[in-house]
Amino acid sequence: MVKGLCRRLGELAEALPVPADQDAMFDDRIPLDVASFMSSAIDGTVQDCLEPAAELLRRAATVTAEELRQEFETRHAEYRRSQTRSGEPHPDGEGTVRAGHPRKET
Repeated sequence: MVKGLCRRLGELAEALPVPADQDAMFDDRIPLDVASFMSSAIDGTVQDCLEPAAELLRRAATVTAEELRQEFETRHAEYRRSQTRSGEPHPDGEGTVRAGHPRKET
């Protein structure tokens, strides 16, 4: 559905008139016209919002519990490694991570 919306918006952008001086507009030498602004808005929306949303939704539809668990473990292991020198509290609130030592209960 999101991919269909992206496709349709792309078709709308392509159907808009392209003025001869559009390059000057996009280089900010002259003001944008409405069609160029609309085309730019559509392109930005599709590339920055809709395509990432479609990818996120596709992944959510296919991800497994095991993949999520592995990502969680990797993320927390990386966080713990990054905190071993700083002594910052661990995000689970159960103590401080210290180099070479298990978390110390507080």
